[in-house]
Amino acid sequence: MRRVLGLFLSVPLLLVTAIPVAAQGPTREASPLPDLIVDTSCGYTINVTFPANDEYALIFTDSDGQVTRLIITGRLVATFTNAQTGASYTANISGPSHIDFVRGRDTQEGRIGGPVGSLPGLNIFAGRVDHVSGVMRGRLIADVCALLAPPA
Repeated sequence: MRRVLGLFLSVPLLLVTAIPVAAQGPTREASPLPDLIVDTSCGYTINVTFPANDEYALIFTDSDGQVTRLIITGRLVATFTNAQTGASYTANISGPSHIDFVRGRDTQEGRIGGPVGSLPGLNIFAGRVDHVSGVMRGRLIADVCALLAPPA
């Protein structure tokens, strides 16, 4: 099963097909995540909820109305909860994400949460992740899988 939290990365692609765009820009559209994401990439079930889910997309278009660039920004706070033990961890993972369809760039900066770059499981990372090259610069804030692991 593909990591469900990969939705963090796929939301901008969904916006491209779901939002009508105008030739002038940028336009601003709400970009909330679902109320609950269930993830099993840690080897046990983690429920992810969003006590602050106020992200939005800035959508840039060319003169033909084609989307050329997206910026996903706004406030996003995630709570990761072990479904068995009830242990939880909350973090601000507001990003932002920058996707440039013309230059083929896709990066996230700031605090990022969920599946992060090539790191296994769920993590909170502060820095910059280039989703095209795979280069990560910054530091790991929290290994969510280790923090919420059930007792041995």
